[in-house]
Amino acid sequence: MKNCILLFLLVSPSIFAQSFTIRVSPKIIGKEDILQVEYVADNVTIDQFNMPQFVNWSIVSGPSQSNTEIRIGTSVRKQTILSILLTPKIAGTIVIPGATALINSKPLRSNDATVQVKNVSHVGNVQKQPTNQPSAPLFDLSPLPAEVSTNQYLRKGENAVEKIKRNMFVRLELSKQSCYVGEPFMATYKLCTRLRANSKVTKQPTFSGCTVVELTPNYQEQHIEKINGQEYNVFVIRRVQLIPLDAGQLTLPATSVENKVSFHNPKAETDYDVYGNATRQSEEEHVVTIESSPSSISIKPLPPYTGTEPFSGVVGNFSLALKAAESSFMTTGTNHLFLLIEGTGNLQPAKCPAIAWPKGIESFEPTENAETDKESDPILTRKVFTIPFVADKTGSYVLPPIPFIYFDPNSEKYVPKSTPAFLFKVETGSKGIANNVLTKNLQDFDQRLFVLLGAGLLAVIIGITWYNGTKRSKMPLDIKTNEDEVLPVAPIEKVQRVDGMGYLYKIRELVPSGNTSEFYKQLGKILNDYLLIKYVIKPSEIDEFARQNENISIPLHKLKSLVDNCTTGMYTPIFNMEEALGHRLDSLDVLNKLESY
Repeated sequence: MKNCILLFLLVSPSIFAQSFTIRVSPKIIGKEDILQVEYVADNVTIDQFNMPQFVNWSIVSGPSQSNTEIRIGTSVRKQTILSILLTPKIAGTIVIPGATALINSKPLRSNDATVQVKNVSHVGNVQKQPTNQPSAPLFDLSPLPAEVSTNQYLRKGENAVEKIKRNMFVRLELSKQSCYVGEPFMATYKLCTRLRANSKVTKQPTFSGCTVVELTPNYQEQHIEKINGQEYNVFVIRRVQLIPLDAGQLTLPATSVENKVSFHNPKAETDYDVYGNATRQSEEEHVVTIESSPSSISIKPLPPYTGTEPFSGVVGNFSLALKAAESSFMTTGTNHLFLLIEGTGNLQPAKCPAIAWPKGIESFEPTENAETDKESDPILTRKVFTIPFVADKTGSYVLPPIPFIYFDPNSEKYVPKSTPAFLFKVETGSKGIANNVLTKNLQDFDQRLFVLLGAGLLAVIIGITWYNGTKRSKMPLDIKTNEDEVLPVAPIEKVQRVDGMGYLYKIRELVPSGNTSEFYKQLGKILNDYLLIKYVIKPSEIDEFARQNENISIPLHKLKSLVDNCTTGMYTPIFNMEEALGHRLDSLDVLNKLESY
């Protein structure tokens, strides 16, 4: 056991290595396509991110930051991704420069990447540029109808720049002024204007110290708002959900918008201009960049937790639901338990709660599936945990309530929730005798083994007696047979009714650990021994044996595939913990099917 733990500790650093790399997708694009660039930091802490200069690229959006955790067994892999969307300015093979970040208090630069930009508008199914791309006008701002005749004219004594700043501004709206660590809040950047302009975003905000959920729509939102008693055309530049990671004062950066405004001279307007709708020529054109003011939000630490059940780390308001794939199942089958956690808030830290399984139930490593409904207001999020389990004995089992503790920022309290007690029944499998064998203890298995050995010894004695009797009646050795005579080939022996349920018991006891190589070595030995004892064949003989026994050909071929996976898994770390558990379940299922024939 100590050697296994030592080997796992030696292997872990290579599995969860620290790195800072670049990822681009796709590698081939058109001149008007979108390229996604991701700077990925594995198992390191980014203190500061410095975005490189994209000489031959235009920035569509970003960088946006996301933080994830990947759990394999008891090990956790942390990953930070800074994502940027770009569009090319030229065609050809273009370099995507690496970024520099301050990681664990030391500067580190990622690798570069290259992308081929073809001299066509679009390539295949590559994402096209949205309408709010910064390389083209972001907004073609139409003024309010009632303000056309006044605001779009520059009168004597008026300063164009001052008039633009009076009638256009960028504002940042926060859904909260303060929140707790892990509590989501909304940040919306808006351009508000009373002028006709040709505008584009020149600087997108970057968010550090937060998990970012991008909610900016692909189309340009426009509506009218009354601000300080005056109506403005309002355009949404950026909308994100932010989840703060640390307590303290969080500053949200500014965004900049470049605006090209054309003013007209009222003296040049004629009656034809007014009533004939003639196209007016601009008297003056001004380009002004306006910027939002940075805002801050106070992030409070969570209050001390004093409960007895473990705190999930989840912040928000959630509900629980529990369901089994089958309310009644067989001892020879595998059931699945589904635990749903759903609500509003930050569900990212949620892991599968501890379940107090009744005696006689064996569970396996859970899997999880997370979903976010960005169209809802507030945003709904859910996680479904799927836990496979099997039962050794028949009967009714009661699963006690499953506790789940989260923090509700509205009530400022830790809320205990739990599922109701759950009842399910286990019935005898399709082969009752075999199932009974499985549930007996080792002493019973030894007794059966002695019976089988005794029967085998008796068969050997009978065989020797028969052989000695027939040997005396054979032809003399000097009698020759016809060399051209074709002797019949003895067919491969049909399925022997040897009990193999003991091997199922061994597989159930086999649990993969950090050393999957050792797991596959043991599983492969069990499957090989089963083939030899049950059918007196090797894995290489399965195909021929399956042809002679078509009724079990399907599970036999599945068994051969499992043996091949074991051979691969012994020598290469190609399978992770979840896949190893899947192969274990598949092995139990295949042997159950073979024993039922």
